[in-house]
Amino acid sequence: MAERKMLSVAVPDDLMEVVKMLSEHSGKSMSSSLIYIAERGAPIIIDELNKFEVYKEAVAKRKAKEKDSVALTDSNGDDEKSKPKEVKGSSDSKSKK
Repeated sequence: MAERKMLSVAVPDDLMEVVKMLSEHSGKSMSSSLIYIAERGAPIIIDELNKFEVYKEAVAKRKAKEKDSVALTDSNGDDEKSKPKEVKGSSDSKSKK
């Protein structure tokens, strides 16, 4: 592995926001995230984050739709149809005398 040296840098606010988002998303430090951006390029990272946000929104919409669907089913009483029906009485032929 190559030797690492310490470096202090100042980054613009907009790039810092990207570094923070990437750090939160990946669980890595902000330094690691900045190195990743430097290696890959900020436009590529921004595109990846945009795709991730679109994916998160799609998942959230799907979950909300499923939740609404379940709520509608419960409010219409359809959940009663899925319960087994209780059978009263006996099918014993002796009780029919």
